[in-house]
Amino acid sequence: MLACSAANGIVVGLALWRWGWSSAATAASALFGVLVVVCGVDLAHRRIPDRVTTPLTVATLAVTVGAAWSTGRSATLVGGIGGAFTFWALLGVVHLVAPAGLGRGDVKLAPSLGAAVGLEAGDLPGAVGAVVGTLAVAAAVGVAIGLVLLVVRRRNEPYPFGPALAVATVFVLVAPPL
Repeated sequence: MLACSAANGIVVGLALWRWGWSSAATAASALFGVLVVVCGVDLAHRRIPDRVTTPLTVATLAVTVGAAWSTGRSATLVGGIGGAFTFWALLGVVHLVAPAGLGRGDVKLAPSLGAAVGLEAGDLPGAVGAVVGTLAVAAAVGVAIGLVLLVVRRRNEPYPFGPALAVATVFVLVAPPL
């Protein structure tokens, strides 16, 4: 419980550092807080429940529509929706090819993560690039976690990938644009 509280404080601090006191920081803080919960549940139970992913997807898509409406930029809407679809499709293919390696919860989490990075990217090409970048960071984090667990456990066992997806998404959203 203390670890989740500390992690939540850190991610809210990161959101405020990146976006200042703004509606973007509020939306990011809410997303990051849910991702802390996702990490805790996935680590403890090796699953990401629908009762978390479904409302999160609805909320991130609503934020995407709201951001597009408030800015008057249709490219923002296309970026958010395109990011959601791209992330979902890529993880869906991986799940179909190797269901033991990537769970359905990870696939159901993907549209929310894709909408967030796509919205920040602002248009479809940027959204696709942001999704690919997020997956690359997630893969690197996943490999690092896997190597540490291999050394500590001294045997190869599966481990949840949701935390790697969450960390990668927070990193891509908070890292200053290149």
